[in-house]
Amino acid sequence: GEELQPLDFKPGEKFAYNNNGYIVLGMVIEKVSGKPYCEFMREEVFRPLSMTDTGCEEPSMILKQRASGYTRIDGNVAHADYVDMRFPGGAGAIFSTVDDLLLWDRILTSDRLLSAGARAKLFTIVKGDYAYGWWVQTKFKRKAQWHRGNVSGFVAMLARYPEERLGIAV
Repeated sequence: GEELQPLDFKPGEKFAYNNNGYIVLGMVIEKVSGKPYCEFMREEVFRPLSMTDTGCEEPSMILKQRASGYTRIDGNVAHADYVDMRFPGGAGAIFSTVDDLLLWDRILTSDRLLSAGARAKLFTIVKGDYAYGWWVQTKFKRKAQWHRGNVSGFVAMLARYPEERLGIAV
């Protein structure tokens, strides 16, 4: 069998971002809700919030205007290798559009999904400038909440400047 590797540090002592926490969170959602992660997200989050162009990756699904991923090989642009995004679950199975991501930004300034108290907790730093799924820092001398993601051929960035009521989705 495989040997367990020693911890990098004691739990709670430091912070290091890792997608595995979101994979586990997706599994917790499945266990608590009794539904597959994507079904839960579709029924409890995306549909009620009218995020009509947001869903979970299903390779056989024909998605109108699905983006193609690209990479550079020896300085030339080429199609990136395909990655089945069902595997990471809570760490990246979701696709969206910039319009729906801006709607998501607006939802996070309202009571449509979370109460004011829950939203405050969501953006409260736990350790190392990281809150619950958001980096919370000062950028351009302004309070910023942001996260980025990348997978073969794609890079995404969602940034919020709450005091300016500014949301940026790229």
